[in-house]
Parts: sequence; structure tokens; C-alpha cells
Amino acid sequence: MGLAHVVGVSLLCIAVGGAVLLGGGRMAAVIAVYVGLTLAYSFYLKHEPVIDIAAVAAGFVIRAVAGAIAVDVPVSNWFLIVASFGSLFMVAGKRHAEFHELGEDRGRHRATLAMYSAEYLRYVRSTSSAITIAAYCLWAFEKADVAAGPLWFQLSILPFVLSILRYALLLDMGQGGAPEEVVLGDRVLQILGACWLAVFVVGVHAG
Repeated sequence: MGLAHVVGVSLLCIAVGGAVLLGGGRMAAVIAVYVGLTLAYSFYLKHEPVIDIAAVAAGFVIRAVAGAIAVDVPVSNWFLIVASFGSLFMVAGKRHAEFHELGEDRGRHRATLAMYSAEYLRYVRSTSSAITIAAYCLWAFEKADVAAGPLWFQLSILPFVLSILRYALLLDMGQGGAPEEVVLGDRVLQILGACWLAVFVVGVHAG
């Protein structure tokens, strides 16, 4: 155990140091926040209902922000809203799948699952997906006004919303325990994602 602690601390120091060298102070700060969140989740936050799913979702958002900093792309308020509530939607779906898969043993696997109900997790999914869609639509129309060009950003709303609805359907069918498997395993979701990306890219270049 002592060796594991030493290796763990060493790797953390290397990660933060490497971030400073490769990405500067902002990247190091993001990495430090991510490490702090991960430790807090491991020791405490995972035992607190609602806070646990928010912490996991925050981890996805921090990684997205780190990617934006790495490629030197500004992070807008709309991006943060869509990323935050989109992540919360996915995490709630993951918890919902675990809730049903684990059955009566759910509380032994994850303490907070004993405090959630299927209806509550469905409510979180509905609320977070609605905010995600609304924020993306507002961003798309605002972006289109700034670009003052063809309606590519508005058109990107259609595949984006259909992707959310498709993912919600897959969650209702009992999937979602592993979000990456849902995305990589559903052909329709992949096609919708490709359509969204194509329209988005055209909108960026047309603007």
C-alpha cells in the first residue's frame, strides 16, 4: 500500500508538472481541480446523493475544458451550459441503468442508489436534457445572428436534438450503464452524430 501511495503521488506530480510545461498555468490549474474533484469524490462525494452525480458530470466538463485549453479554443458560457447538463443527462442515465441492473443489491454496490428512485432519476434526465437542448438552441440562433450567413447553425439543432432523443430512448430500453458502449454500439446515434458534425463544420467555415 505504501508503494502504491508513492507511485500515485508521483504520477499526480508528473501530471501537474507536465501540464505546466505543455499547457501553461491554466492547464495546470484545470488538472489540479480535476485531481481535487476526483479525490473528493473517492473519499466523500460519492456517498452524497445528487452531489455524486453532479461530481461525475463535473469531471466530464473539466476534461472538455482541458481539451479546449489544449487547442487554444475559447470556452463560451453556452459551451459550459451544454457540456454541464449534457454530462448530467448521461450520468443520470448511467445511474438509472445501474439502478435496474443491480436490483435489490444496488445499495451494496453504491450507497446513493439506495436513496434514489427510478422516478427521480428519470426526472433528472428529463430536466438536464431539456436544459441542454434549450441552451444549444439559444447558442445556435445567437451564433447564426453573429455569422449573418446561411442557416447552418440553426440546421444543426435538428440532428443535435434527435441525438438527445435517441439516447433517451436507449436509456429507456435499459442501456446507458456504459455511455461509451451506447454511442459506439448504436448505428443510428452514430449517423445522427456524423450529420450534426458535418452541418456544424460547414457552419463554422461558412461563417
